[in-house]
Amino acid sequence: MKGATVRLFRVYQKNAADDLSQLLDQVHTGETGIFQLEGSTARFPSTQTEIQPFVTVHHNCDMDEKQTANFGYKRWAIRLPEDYVTVGTRARKFYDFGRVNLQLEYPGEAYDKKFSIND
Repeated sequence: MKGATVRLFRVYQKNAADDLSQLLDQVHTGETGIFQLEGSTARFPSTQTEIQPFVTVHHNCDMDEKQTANFGYKRWAIRLPEDYVTVGTRARKFYDFGRVNLQLEYPGEAYDKKFSIND
């Protein structure tokens, strides 16, 4: 996923824009497209330690600057299996996205005019 912003969130919220208060980690992918995300609930109140992890991907592949300005970035999300959540601060298991072709349209993909690459 070359040139994308990938975010890891604590809980999945259907039909909600990215709730940055629930953000656990964020990376911008480089030339290789390789990325790694990790997160913990250490900064959350003890009543908010449950994790239902999901990842959002924002990108503007195959779009020029004018299209990005008019429509926004493409955004899609995927909920991760909860068996990748571990107790403690160290991940014991890694989810492998494999190769993702951002030129394809993914289920639920939409345009996000509020997203900024500088967020």
